[in-house]
Amino acid sequence: MTQFNSTVRSYEAARVYLGDKPERPIGHNTRLVRRDDGAIQVKYHGSPVVTYMPAEMVTGGPVTILNSCGWLTLTTKERINAFCPPGFSVYQERGTWHLTGRNIETYEHLGNWTFADGITIDSYGQVFNAGPANQDKMNRKLAATIRTYAKKYAAELANGNIPEPNAGDCLFCAMVAEDGSQVGGIDHLKSHLDENYLVPSLLMQAIKTKKMCSLSMSALGCLWNKFPEHPANEILDFEKSILIRDVTASLTHYFKHNLGLAS
Repeated sequence: MTQFNSTVRSYEAARVYLGDKPERPIGHNTRLVRRDDGAIQVKYHGSPVVTYMPAEMVTGGPVTILNSCGWLTLTTKERINAFCPPGFSVYQERGTWHLTGRNIETYEHLGNWTFADGITIDSYGQVFNAGPANQDKMNRKLAATIRTYAKKYAAELANGNIPEPNAGDCLFCAMVAEDGSQVGGIDHLKSHLDENYLVPSLLMQAIKTKKMCSLSMSALGCLWNKFPEHPANEILDFEKSILIRDVTASLTHYFKHNLGLAS
């Protein structure tokens, strides 16, 4: 378990911890950073996962803002929980993040909320900017669609039915923005799921975010005629099974990350 300074759970505690420094390490790959406007942020790999806003910046008193920054992973959740206001924590259930709160003095349960980037907790324990209550059901449906798509893609690829990416491929899937995001955006990716369009270049983008083992990459090269001395018809069944496993995992991870589902 990664160790953090667990006393930093509010703006005041963060201010004291920083002292006169503009930033200071507070955990593995995690830093406490003072913004120019006076707010203080917990940054994990450079992404602001927790932001403490002082009273003078917010009507009604100081607030804490939580943000996955698009990375709904176990380690991101760990960082958020380490610096949440006392009594609050984020948990995952069926692929969806939720925020729960309890009064630390009376132990009164304050509620459960669907997590959304920008969800805000004020000094009275009130929560704002939560996600829709039916998000859990929507996420489960989307995750099932992604699994079905990824499994079909992997099987068709292993059977030689998906060609190597080429100029006639989906233009949006062949391009990536400077920050690594999908150029076509969420709606574009969802359209491939809806239309069951097995885009060759989509796999290449997925492999960048979740790498496949060397055996799977070799089998993929054979399927796409990268190794003339090893034609596709010589790929062994066990190699195909490993390729199917890795392709399914890479595509599932890629879609979940880009469509905002927890890993």
